[in-house]
Amino acid sequence: LGPSKSYPTARALGIPLVRIGFPVHDRIGAGRILHLGYRGTQRLFDEVANALLGHQQDSSEMGYAYQ
Repeated sequence: LGPSKSYPTARALGIPLVRIGFPVHDRIGAGRILHLGYRGTQRLFDEVANALLGHQQDSSEMGYAYQ
């Protein structure tokens, strides 16, 4: 979790970055994304889980497929 300025570090470490905080200047509509309350927490959890799944898929030879 971090702002857009964390991208070079995340890339160098080979880990996914979920953009949160300020500034987020490399995503459209980032200022309207809800992070507080039940809905915001639920959305943030989904985004983190999907980032981890995407990272795992990107680093596997198979990628993503129905089996």
